[in-house]
Amino acid sequence: MTILLLLGIVNFILILFQILSGFHIIKIKNQLHRIAGIMLACTALTHGLIALLSQVKHVHN
Repeated sequence: MTILLLLGIVNFILILFQILSGFHIIKIKNQLHRIAGIMLACTALTHGLIALLSQVKHVHN
């Protein structure tokens, strides 16, 4: 399993968690919702940067 696939799965799970907690389908504290949002932003940014860098590497080979 590549790091890109792993980060994609983590992003998907965090998005589902954010949606479910945002619509109050699952009840959590606001602080946990905020922390999960920050984690989602960090993992999505990392996922995107790695994907872009891997594309640049393939173009130059």
